[in-house]
Amino acid sequence: MKVKIVNRVSLAVLLSTACLASVASADESDKSGFYFESGLMYSKYEEPAGWFTNVPLVIRIGTSFSENLSVEGTFGTSIADTDFYAGSTLVSARVNSLYSLGMKYELSPKEETTVFGKLGVGSGTLSASTSYGSAWSSGTDIQYGVGIRTNSGAKNYWSLDYTSYYNKSSVTLTGLSLTYGTRF
Repeated sequence: MKVKIVNRVSLAVLLSTACLASVASADESDKSGFYFESGLMYSKYEEPAGWFTNVPLVIRIGTSFSENLSVEGTFGTSIADTDFYAGSTLVSARVNSLYSLGMKYELSPKEETTVFGKLGVGSGTLSASTSYGSAWSSGTDIQYGVGIRTNSGAKNYWSLDYTSYYNKSSVTLTGLSLTYGTRF
Protein backbone atom coordinates (compact mmCIF):
# COMPACT_ATOMS: atom_id res chain seq x y z
CA MET A 1 0.00 0.00 0.00
CA LYS A 2 2.73 2.51 0.95
CA VAL A 3 4.63 1.70 -2.25
CA LYS A 4 1.60 2.73 -4.35
CA ILE A 5 1.33 6.04 -2.47
CA VAL A 6 5.06 6.75 -2.89
CA ASN A 7 4.88 5.94 -6.63
CA ARG A 8 1.93 8.28 -7.14
CA VAL A 9 3.53 11.09 -5.16
CA SER A 10 6.77 10.56 -7.14
CA LEU A 11 4.79 10.82 -10.38
CA ALA A 12 3.18 14.06 -9.19
CA VAL A 13 6.56 15.53 -8.27
CA LEU A 14 8.02 14.48 -11.64
CA LEU A 15 5.12 16.02 -13.57
CA SER A 16 5.28 19.22 -11.53
CA THR A 17 9.03 19.49 -12.14
CA ALA A 18 8.51 19.02 -15.89
CA CYS A 19 5.80 21.68 -15.77
CA LEU A 20 8.06 24.16 -14.01
CA ALA A 21 10.95 23.44 -16.41
CA SER A 22 8.71 24.24 -19.35
CA VAL A 23 7.75 27.52 -17.71
CA ALA A 24 11.37 28.60 -17.47
CA SER A 25 11.79 28.31 -21.24
CA ALA A 26 8.34 29.58 -22.25
CA ASP A 27 7.60 32.81 -24.10
CA GLU A 28 6.04 35.29 -21.65
CA SER A 29 3.64 37.04 -24.07
CA ASP A 30 0.95 34.51 -25.09
CA LYS A 31 -1.88 33.21 -22.87
CA SER A 32 -3.42 30.88 -25.45
CA GLY A 33 -2.53 27.44 -26.75
CA PHE A 34 -1.92 24.32 -24.71
CA TYR A 35 -2.04 24.26 -20.92
CA PHE A 36 -1.23 21.77 -18.17
CA GLU A 37 -2.51 21.72 -14.57
CA SER A 38 -1.80 19.46 -11.61
CA GLY A 39 -3.10 19.52 -8.08
CA LEU A 40 -5.36 17.89 -5.55
CA MET A 41 -9.11 17.44 -5.31
CA TYR A 42 -11.21 17.06 -2.17
CA SER A 43 -13.89 14.63 -3.41
CA LYS A 44 -17.10 13.45 -1.77
CA TYR A 45 -18.91 10.27 -2.74
CA GLU A 46 -22.48 10.05 -1.44
CA GLU A 47 -25.31 7.52 -1.71
CA PRO A 48 -28.39 6.73 0.41
CA ALA A 49 -26.45 4.17 2.52
CA GLY A 50 -23.62 6.58 3.41
CA TRP A 51 -20.76 8.71 2.16
CA PHE A 52 -16.97 9.14 2.24
CA THR A 53 -14.39 11.74 1.22
CA ASN A 54 -11.11 11.13 -0.59
CA VAL A 55 -8.20 13.15 -2.02
CA PRO A 56 -7.31 12.29 -5.63
CA LEU A 57 -4.37 13.74 -7.55
CA VAL A 58 -5.77 15.62 -10.57
CA ILE A 59 -4.04 16.35 -13.87
CA ARG A 60 -5.64 18.47 -16.61
CA ILE A 61 -4.42 18.98 -20.15
CA GLY A 62 -6.18 21.41 -22.45
CA THR A 63 -6.00 23.63 -25.49
CA SER A 64 -7.67 26.93 -26.33
CA PHE A 65 -9.79 27.23 -29.47
CA SER A 66 -10.48 30.93 -29.01
CA GLU A 67 -9.90 33.61 -26.44
CA ASN A 68 -12.74 32.31 -24.24
CA LEU A 69 -13.21 28.64 -25.17
CA SER A 70 -11.01 25.62 -24.37
CA VAL A 71 -11.31 21.86 -24.43
CA GLU A 72 -9.66 19.94 -21.60
CA GLY A 73 -9.16 16.42 -20.37
CA THR A 74 -9.06 15.61 -16.66
CA PHE A 75 -7.38 12.55 -15.18
CA GLY A 76 -7.41 11.65 -11.49
CA THR A 77 -6.57 8.91 -9.03
CA SER A 78 -6.50 8.77 -5.23
CA ILE A 79 -3.17 9.19 -3.50
CA ALA A 80 -4.35 7.21 -0.45
CA ASP A 81 -7.32 5.17 0.76
CA THR A 82 -9.95 6.64 3.06
CA ASP A 83 -10.61 4.44 6.09
CA PHE A 84 -13.85 4.69 8.07
CA TYR A 85 -16.18 2.50 10.09
CA ALA A 86 -19.62 1.40 8.88
CA GLY A 87 -21.03 0.17 12.18
CA SER A 88 -18.21 -1.97 13.56
CA THR A 89 -16.73 -2.84 10.13
CA LEU A 90 -13.61 -1.03 8.91
CA VAL A 91 -14.04 0.09 5.29
CA SER A 92 -11.21 1.25 3.04
CA ALA A 93 -12.41 3.26 0.01
CA ARG A 94 -10.88 5.26 -2.81
CA VAL A 95 -11.43 6.94 -6.19
CA ASN A 96 -9.48 4.52 -8.41
CA SER A 97 -9.78 6.54 -11.59
CA LEU A 98 -11.49 9.62 -12.94
CA TYR A 99 -11.53 10.65 -16.63
CA SER A 100 -13.38 13.46 -18.33
CA LEU A 101 -13.39 15.49 -21.52
CA GLY A 102 -15.17 18.81 -21.64
CA MET A 103 -15.39 22.41 -22.75
CA LYS A 104 -14.39 25.34 -20.55
CA TYR A 105 -15.66 28.88 -21.11
CA GLU A 106 -13.79 31.76 -19.43
CA LEU A 107 -15.60 35.08 -18.95
CA SER A 108 -12.57 37.45 -18.84
CA PRO A 109 -9.49 35.50 -19.96
CA LYS A 110 -7.18 38.55 -20.25
CA GLU A 111 -7.80 39.73 -16.68
CA GLU A 112 -5.61 38.71 -13.74
CA THR A 113 -8.55 36.86 -12.17
CA THR A 114 -11.29 35.23 -14.21
CA VAL A 115 -14.25 32.92 -13.64
CA PHE A 116 -15.12 29.94 -15.82
CA GLY A 117 -17.73 27.27 -16.37
CA LYS A 118 -17.17 23.68 -17.54
CA LEU A 119 -19.39 21.13 -19.24
CA GLY A 120 -18.38 17.65 -20.36
CA VAL A 121 -18.72 13.92 -20.00
CA GLY A 122 -16.62 11.52 -18.02
CA SER A 123 -16.18 8.20 -16.35
CA GLY A 124 -14.69 6.87 -13.15
CA THR A 125 -14.24 3.91 -10.87
CA LEU A 126 -14.56 3.76 -7.07
CA SER A 127 -13.65 0.81 -4.85
CA ALA A 128 -14.16 -0.24 -1.25
CA SER A 129 -12.90 -3.19 0.74
CA THR A 130 -13.50 -4.72 4.16
CA SER A 131 -12.30 -7.86 5.89
CA TYR A 132 -15.35 -9.55 4.33
CA GLY A 133 -14.44 -8.71 0.71
CA SER A 134 -14.28 -5.88 -1.76
CA ALA A 135 -16.48 -4.14 -4.31
CA TRP A 136 -16.13 -1.55 -7.02
CA SER A 137 -18.43 0.64 -9.05
CA SER A 138 -17.98 2.60 -12.25
CA GLY A 139 -20.17 4.93 -14.23
CA THR A 140 -20.39 7.63 -16.87
CA ASP A 141 -22.28 10.90 -16.61
CA ILE A 142 -22.49 14.52 -17.72
CA GLN A 143 -20.07 16.67 -15.71
CA TYR A 144 -20.39 20.36 -14.99
CA GLY A 145 -18.59 22.85 -12.82
CA VAL A 146 -17.56 26.41 -12.08
CA GLY A 147 -14.28 27.90 -10.99
CA ILE A 148 -11.94 30.82 -10.62
CA ARG A 149 -8.44 31.26 -12.01
CA THR A 150 -5.86 33.81 -10.94
CA ASN A 151 -2.64 34.49 -12.80
CA SER A 152 0.73 34.04 -11.14
CA GLY A 153 2.87 35.54 -13.91
CA ALA A 154 2.41 35.67 -17.68
CA LYS A 155 2.28 31.87 -18.16
CA ASN A 156 1.37 30.45 -14.71
CA TYR A 157 -1.83 30.44 -12.72
CA TRP A 158 -3.75 28.93 -9.80
CA SER A 159 -7.20 27.47 -10.38
CA LEU A 160 -9.95 26.55 -7.91
CA ASP A 161 -13.04 24.73 -9.21
CA TYR A 162 -16.06 22.80 -8.01
CA THR A 163 -17.28 20.02 -10.32
CA SER A 164 -20.13 17.51 -10.24
CA TYR A 165 -18.59 14.36 -11.73
CA TYR A 166 -21.53 11.99 -11.24
CA ASN A 167 -25.18 12.46 -10.21
CA LYS A 168 -27.56 9.55 -10.94
CA SER A 169 -30.06 7.56 -8.86
CA SER A 170 -29.23 9.36 -5.58
CA VAL A 171 -25.49 8.63 -6.05
CA THR A 172 -23.15 11.63 -6.39
CA LEU A 173 -19.44 12.30 -6.75
CA THR A 174 -18.36 15.93 -6.46
CA GLY A 175 -14.97 17.52 -6.11
CA LEU A 176 -13.28 20.77 -5.11
CA SER A 177 -9.92 21.03 -6.92
CA LEU A 178 -6.95 23.31 -6.37
CA THR A 179 -4.47 23.14 -9.25
CA TYR A 180 -1.39 24.98 -10.44
CA GLY A 181 -1.10 25.43 -14.18
CA THR A 182 1.09 26.69 -16.96
CA ARG A 183 0.45 27.70 -20.57
CA PHE A 184 2.73 26.63 -23.43
